[in-house]
Amino acid sequence: MSDASSNPVAQGLAKRIEQQTQPNGASCTQTCIAMALGVPVAELGVPLDNGLDFDDFGVYLAERGVWLRRCIIVDGRGERFQQGCVYIVGVRSLNLIGGDHAVILDARGEATNTNPRSGWKFYDPNVGRDGLKVYTWVDDTGQVVDFCELRDRSRWGVVCVGNKPAPAVETKAAP
Repeated sequence: MSDASSNPVAQGLAKRIEQQTQPNGASCTQTCIAMALGVPVAELGVPLDNGLDFDDFGVYLAERGVWLRRCIIVDGRGERFQQGCVYIVGVRSLNLIGGDHAVILDARGEATNTNPRSGWKFYDPNVGRDGLKVYTWVDDTGQVVDFCELRDRSRWGVVCVGNKPAPAVETKAAP
């Protein structure tokens, strides 16, 4: 990974995620990180020719004001997606037998009273790649292999805790 000072990209999560297409079959995680940060994947400053795992981006994201929190899920049981958060989600590939794929779930949208997940948006970096199947939705009960919550620490001073934003931590000077 590159040093934050040598590769200045946006600080914090993008207010609005824009769909991007992964440049090759090995760059879905990198493309998801780029979408979450709001920068073009080509300007991310990381290798795009090999598959990287979510954990490979922990320090990279922290340098840019985003914390990556691995969520716990085993055999479809464990943590669930919560309103107000952004997730990078590992799913089984629809195009490569035995392969995994990364997608983004933005659960920050306004929900309706009848469907609490109605405002959520889903981004598959395979969109735009000819002849490939893409995910249009993933639920957290069976399709998910693993997922991480992306917590914004820089732009608004809040993080997502459960389904409520937590207040920024105040620091006081010593007397």
